[in-house]
Amino acid sequence: MTHRETHRDQLEELPPSALLVYRVLEEDQPRTQQEIRDESYLCKRTCNHALKRLSDEGLIESQPSPDDARQTLYSLV
Repeated sequence: MTHRETHRDQLEELPPSALLVYRVLEEDQPRTQQEIRDESYLCKRTCNHALKRLSDEGLIESQPSPDDARQTLYSLV
């Protein structure tokens, strides 16, 4: 069962930007916010909002990057 199938009901309620970020993370994770923005072509503000929505829904988790503590890595739960 894929992440998408597991979280189908939650995903239906999200805006398109959050769905796009979710899709980016399905393809390759963990990713930094910059990597997500580069892949999705979303502006910083829209990407921030999408990540917040996904986090509020419990669909993603974040952790500091082991390579650079200034960076946060995002991945699907």
